[in-house]
Amino acid sequence: MEDAAPVEGTVRLMTDEPLEMPATEMGELRERVAEAVNRRPWLVPAVLMALGVAFLLLRRRR
Repeated sequence: MEDAAPVEGTVRLMTDEPLEMPATEMGELRERVAEAVNRRPWLVPAVLMALGVAFLLLRRRR
């Protein structure tokens, strides 16, 4: 299995049983995220700022 050439649009996961995920599902997810960002452009900076605040708050607790 290690010698098999990679196939474009496939992802190899380390599981007991083989699991194949079509590339179209990732494309659909990417399209949904792009639509959400296009509808609400303020969403990206708000999420990044919230992550920064959470990081600072959690870092102080240690």
